[in-house]
Parts: sequence; structure tokens; C-alpha cells
Amino acid sequence: MLLTAQCLLCLVGGLSSAAGRDGWVADQETQLGSDSWPGKGWTQVVELQDTRHAKKWNKLGKLSSPEVFGNEEESPSNGDKVNRVKDKAGGSDVNQISKGTKALPEKDKDIATGGIDRVENTLTTVAVKDILGPGMGGSAVQGIADNRVQKFATEPAPQTAVVGSIVVLPCRVVNKVGQLQWTKDGFGLGTERSLFGFSRYSMIGADDEGDFSLRIQPVLLEDDGFFQCQVSASDGVPGIRTKTVHLQVYVPPDPPVIRPKVLDSTAGLLTTIECTSKGGKPPPEILWVDERHPREPLGLGAETTMKQMSDNKRVIVTSKLSFTPRRTHDNATISCLTTHQALTSPLSSSVRLRIRYAPEVQVAVTPERLVEADDARLSCSAVANPPKLTYRWYHNRMVVENQTSPTLLLHKISRAMHQDTISCEVSNEVGTSKKTQSLLVRFGPVFKSVPQDAAAEMQNEVLLKCDVESNPPPSIVWLQDGSEKVIGTGPELRVVVGPSTTGSYRCVASVRDRDLQFPDLVGRMRVLVKGPPTIVSAGEQLGTPGGTVTLECNTVSVPSPIKVTWTYKGRAIDIEDPRYEVREQQRDGGLKTILVIHDADQTDFGDYNCSVVNEYGVARKLIRLNEEKRCAAVAGHRGWRCTPVHHCRRHFTSALQQEKLQRESAR
Repeated sequence: MLLTAQCLLCLVGGLSSAAGRDGWVADQETQLGSDSWPGKGWTQVVELQDTRHAKKWNKLGKLSSPEVFGNEEESPSNGDKVNRVKDKAGGSDVNQISKGTKALPEKDKDIATGGIDRVENTLTTVAVKDILGPGMGGSAVQGIADNRVQKFATEPAPQTAVVGSIVVLPCRVVNKVGQLQWTKDGFGLGTERSLFGFSRYSMIGADDEGDFSLRIQPVLLEDDGFFQCQVSASDGVPGIRTKTVHLQVYVPPDPPVIRPKVLDSTAGLLTTIECTSKGGKPPPEILWVDERHPREPLGLGAETTMKQMSDNKRVIVTSKLSFTPRRTHDNATISCLTTHQALTSPLSSSVRLRIRYAPEVQVAVTPERLVEADDARLSCSAVANPPKLTYRWYHNRMVVENQTSPTLLLHKISRAMHQDTISCEVSNEVGTSKKTQSLLVRFGPVFKSVPQDAAAEMQNEVLLKCDVESNPPPSIVWLQDGSEKVIGTGPELRVVVGPSTTGSYRCVASVRDRDLQFPDLVGRMRVLVKGPPTIVSAGEQLGTPGGTVTLECNTVSVPSPIKVTWTYKGRAIDIEDPRYEVREQQRDGGLKTILVIHDADQTDFGDYNCSVVNEYGVARKLIRLNEEKRCAAVAGHRGWRCTPVHHCRRHFTSALQQEKLQRESAR
């Protein structure tokens, strides 16, 4: 006859009612005696997956198990031992439990727990021979229907506890009829509330409430393990058990130890510090804190290693920190912090840093706002470890000789020193550092280049420039002569050449700097129209025979003349003749050409022609050289008058002027 796994639970519950018999069955497939069960010929065959195991029930109707009774518990009767169960599938011998020995192998545990609810997870089929023997009356199947089935109202849950604390694993049973015990790591702790042999363990609560919670006080590291609450089968009621739960015991670590206690190092060199935390469970976390730079990561970070202690539960954690110290780390501390679930606040240990470093240099200038012609004082300060220092000064990268003090004096600085560099170099046994300071000299506006006229053909654009240098930079405005209206700003002005725009312009450069004001700088220039040259000299000019005579040919020409030639009575003047000399003088917008005649005689007086050529055309003008006559008095006239009249330079009417003319005539 085949029964389901659920029916097997009914059978086990019924069989358990035959309590009170003594003795264990040692060999498999041995028939139980007639005094043990209502009928003969019982054989229980349990098929687990592909393996069949055979068990014999003892005379109590159940097989004692370390999950129902402790491994130290006596058999219910005369102490007979279960020796071994032969594995029918493989034919191998599997050691079975005996008094005072270790628990069953894991693969046999579930088979050895008859009447326990976990059997339903492993059983496939059960074959029972002559199940209803004389006297059973079917009571073995009816027991499970009893409304007094025992069950758990409260079950334990996984917990964590700190060494030295108190922990309670709850277990409350409704309709309890069997014996209750707790197991730890598969070993029974006993059925009495006081749990003899386990002084720190006790089952608390009241029997009438079914409360058998396990209290551990105080918790020790050895309590870390897996616990289960079990109730055995009794009076036709099957046994029950809770899930196995883990009690994880936390052990706080010892205070961390940092090495070395004092660190001597050099700024910029990689340095290593080691921190060790011992005895924590689970492993603690080690953090590093930089006192001077709490928000910055420390160098390359830390490398953490763990080593198991001899109890195989606690660990030793070591963190090695590699970082590059800076000057600011000198006389600072770096702390190693240990955090752990068993700690209310971190544990810490610190190392004091003594860092050697090269000088850090600063240069200050007095006065802060230099003005041209001031005396400047430069001061060099340095922070270093060790503090023994030497100084050297540089001006535009050139060593300033005989200057080895922290102060440098510069007398009567000029605008030429504006933006010159002054450097202070400081050294100690660790290294050398240099700080460079640029001189900022304030000075008034000056022209970097002379303002130039600009010329173009009509309706074309010209560019006027006002190239001014000053510190601070100047403010430049443009005006046209004859008006005070500002027509432009900045260093350049663009003008379209036309009748109204030709003429003179001026740029005004101003410098204002807080408490300092320099005189304005004014530049003048003209806008000219490009075209043929124009000769503006007088048509008649005078000279004296026997002396040096000059003739002027003044030209307005934009662009400048290409060629100027002189002719006399239609013949070109021979410039190679030593009696002649031509001089040229550049003028604004033109050229002044002078013909010089040495030792002039009567033949040199007459009509001369001046010809001027530029790229736009030619200009010619007849210039007559007249002999200069002396003035003489003319009778019958008031005052003096020169004669002939057309040679007279002036007409004087005052007596003084007349006397002057008389003296000249007398000569």
C-alpha cells in the first residue's frame, strides 16, 4: 500500500502514542516484536530522491534525534545504541549516532526525525506492510485530526548582539504536548528551563502561556551560531520545529594602533603610515582624517588587508596610507578612525607630522602704488623648515651684485622700469625657491610716435592716429579745430575727406588715477586732399647785386612733389655750377625749395620759372628777381618816400622813420 508524505505524518503521530517501551532496534529490516506494536511484520522504507533508506522505530514509536534531544541525551530506555544504518542505494556504511558521540551526518538528519514537519520535504513514497494490525483500530491515522495540534505562535528571527549584552530569542507554542528544547548548531541544550550546564542560558516565560524564549546573558563570542526551537511529538500529535536562525555576535575591536607615532618626512616625498585594528567581528572599517585638510582625499588612498585570528572569528585589519605631505602638514596630525557596528563612537589614534620643506617666498613693494621718480623698497619674506636661509636678488633675470639681505632699494625709478621684474631667491638645506614681482610704475601720457597728417582723394577715408603710452592707460578724445565738440574717442579716428572735413584736428589724452592726475597731452594733425601741387610763393622777389640772392618756391602738395626744377630765361639752371645751390625744406603738406645764387651780378636779375611735379600733376610759376634799390628823399613831399615807387619796401610817415631813412640814404 502506498501513502503520501502527509499520510506518513499521521502514521508517525499515531506510532508515537506507544510510549513507555524500552530499547532501540540496532539492525535494519528486523521485525518488531509483538509486544512493541499491535501487529507484526513492520518495515518502514523511506525513498529519498534516488536513494532508499530503511529505519526501524524504537519501542517508543520514534527515533531519538539530536534535533529533538541533545547529543548528550540518553536513549529513552536502557541505553542501547543505534550502531549504523546501511545505505541501500550505495551499499556504504554510514556511521549513526550513539551515546556521547557527534550528531548524524547531514544527509541522515532529516530521515532520523520521525514525526517532525521537515520530513514532508524529503519523503517521496512510503510502503507499509500490514499497517492496520490487531488493536490499532485506525487510531494512528485519526491522531492528526485532533484540534489540539501544537504550533508556534512566535518564532525566533535572526539577530545580532554585542558581546556583554543580553539577547532573547523568542519561542511561544500553542497546544504544546511534547517536550520543548533549543538547539545550537544542531546540538540540544536540554528540556529544563534552567538548562543545566549552560549557566548563561535559560528558557524564560510561563508554561501556561507556552513561552519558552531563550535568554542569553551575557552574550559571549562563543554564542555566535545557529539556533532552533523544537517540540517533540507526543500523544498522537506530531513534533514541530522553527526555522534555524543565526545569532550573530559582534565584538568591538581594540583601539587602533598607528605607526609611527611621530613622522619625520620631507614635503613632496611619498610617505606611508600604518594603522592596525585588532579583535573586531565583523571586520571594522578604518578611515583616515587629515586635520589640516579634512575635505581633501589623502594622496593615493589606503590599502587594507585582513588576517584571521586564532579563534577564526575575529580579525586583524591593517590599513596602509600612502600620501605626499605638504608644507601645511608640518606640526599637524593625521588620525586613524575605526568604526564598527559594536561601537557607539569611532576609536582613533593619531600621528604627529614633522615636515621639512624648502622656503616659500613672498615679495612686497613699498609704496604699493609707485609713481615715476619714487624710491622703491622691496622686502623678501620666507617660511621654511629648517629656518636657516640665504638670499639673492635678480633684476630682469640678472643678479643684483652685493645684495644678500631680505631688502632691496631702488632709487628714482623711471617709466622705463615699468613692468620690470624683480626676483628674490631664498635657499635652505632642503631646496631653493624664487618669487618674482613685476614693478608697476605710474606715469603720465607721452607719444609713442609723432602724430602724422593724413591725406586722401575726395570722398575717401583717412585714419588719424594718436599713439599714446601711459600707466594707467589714457582716455583719448578727438576734436576738430574751431569746435569743442567731441567727434571721437580712442587712439584712432576715421574721417571721410570732404570740404567740411579737411583741416586740422587734435587728440587729447588724459590720465586720472584716484589721487593722482597727470597733465593732458595734446596732439595735432591735419586731413589733406590729394591733388596736383600748388605754388604759393610771391611772384616778385628782391635781391642785391654783389651778394647772395635767394629765390623761394613754396609748394602745397599732397602727396609730396616728385621733382622741382628751376629755369632762367628758358634755360635750366645748372646745379653743377658752384654759383647755384638748391635747398629743400619739408613743410606740413608741402615743400619749400630755395634757389641760392652766390655773387649775383646784374645778369642774374630777371624772370625765373619754378616747376613742381607730383603724381597728380604739374605746377609752374614765374618768379621775377628784381634789384633792390636804396630809398632817397623826394622834395615837395611830406615825409620820406622811396623812389622808384614800385621798388619801395615801405612808406614811412613818422619823423623817426624819416630820420632812419635819411641815415640809410646817406650811406
